[in-house]
Amino acid sequence: MESRRIPIWFSMCVFLPNPYYVEGLRAKTGNDKEIQDYVLQFKEAHEVLDKLEDMINFLIPNYIAEGKKPACHINWMHRRKTPLGNACQ
Repeated sequence: MESRRIPIWFSMCVFLPNPYYVEGLRAKTGNDKEIQDYVLQFKEAHEVLDKLEDMINFLIPNYIAEGKKPACHINWMHRRKTPLGNACQ
């Protein structure tokens, strides 16, 4: 049976207002400055980015200490053109 899990990054960010439902922003992507400005105007977006950065700064050295190669899905967020993915670059 195929797994159909929602990526954690997506599930972490669905609490933010969706610019898709804002007149004039629907056709734009997370690579457009208007979308980035819209999402990043909310303090919660900055809070989740700070927490994500803190978590990554904790996890990466621990993965390396265990001899593992850390894989991060920030690239997935960036490829999907999400504003938070772009902010993590």
